[in-house]
Amino acid sequence: MAARILPVLKLATKVTTAGGALYVAVDSSLLGSSEQGSQALEKAKAAIPPAAEEWMKYFGVEDTETALEMSPMIF
Repeated sequence: MAARILPVLKLATKVTTAGGALYVAVDSSLLGSSEQGSQALEKAKAAIPPAAEEWMKYFGVEDTETALEMSPMIF
């Protein structure tokens, strides 16, 4: 019985993860125009360093670098 449920559970987990990632991308306007993507990048730059610092304090990890550096890649 468990042998039949495991593949279905694995597929459901993969589909749910992919759906959640797509939802976050659409909700954050990452799939919109370049202006919307630029605004989403600015929001991420403002939100990620404080969140990372909060989690580092929570887990008791020392900061090895003074700040997280985020810069867009240029192709």
